[in-house]
Amino acid sequence: MDRLPADTVGFFRYEGEGLAHGTVDARAGGLALVGINECIRHFAERKNPGLQRHGYELPVRTQEGSWEVILLGLGTLFAGPYVIKAAQTMAANDFKDTGLKDAIRASAQALVYLVRLIKHKRGDVDLKKEKISWDMKKEVALINNADGETLEIPAEFLKWYSSLPRNALKNLAYGVKEGVTLTIGAETSERNYITTSITREERILFGFPEEEEPAEFLFPELANGDEVLLQGRLTRGNEQTNSMGLEYRGHILNCVPQVGNVNRYKTLLFTECVVSGVISRFPRGGVRPERKPTVVISDIRQVTPSRVQESLL
Repeated sequence: MDRLPADTVGFFRYEGEGLAHGTVDARAGGLALVGINECIRHFAERKNPGLQRHGYELPVRTQEGSWEVILLGLGTLFAGPYVIKAAQTMAANDFKDTGLKDAIRASAQALVYLVRLIKHKRGDVDLKKEKISWDMKKEVALINNADGETLEIPAEFLKWYSSLPRNALKNLAYGVKEGVTLTIGAETSERNYITTSITREERILFGFPEEEEPAEFLFPELANGDEVLLQGRLTRGNEQTNSMGLEYRGHILNCVPQVGNVNRYKTLLFTECVVSGVISRFPRGGVRPERKPTVVISDIRQVTPSRVQESLL
């Protein structure tokens, strides 16, 4: 998280192979911004109703390999190029209990817990019918799922969820697709970040129809658990996702190290290499194999044309 601005209180990061150049589809990006705006405003205004009388903007920043929206707690109504001091425009009694920074931080936290709840319940969330236990000492609600697992949610957040517009979360997840995962983060009072994510397989939990399995299942000969030596060109490296891309027989395969950080392989980028590793068809813990295999790297060696055949033996 060290690449985030110092005053970050929350973030939404779309990243993965599908955003290798930091670009995003205009429709997906537009709907994602609408969803983020609706969710953050909704929760922030429940934390502090005084915000309903004031406007504020959510800054957007793009980076190579990702597209992200960052929530800043600068004590301002507007961020980025639209800066207006909050103290000059907000009535003092609107913010006597909770400042703008606190409200937006709480909003981001509430959203993280809501996404966790939806994943915990596999989309089957009806708070009116839910059997909820309470830990009054910790001020949290305890909610079980079908597997008997328990999720703790701050009691304050739980009462905010029922009035959230249904399409807000769906818009938020619109940019999630094959090769693109959304990570949502929120700063805590300890200056750490709590996070959660939405993958392509999990989109169905947020209002999307179930997707049919793609017709083309790439490299079926590379089965889950196979030990392999794959030769190709390393096309990208991303320290944030701790992954690399291997151009192999006309496709880019995602590669993640078994241990350590991909930074140790940065000198091999854009060179011809042999990657040693194990095939994973379920890299995100899903129930269906993904159409492209992921390589869990144990070693990478650079090769020269004269040694290609030798390296593959």
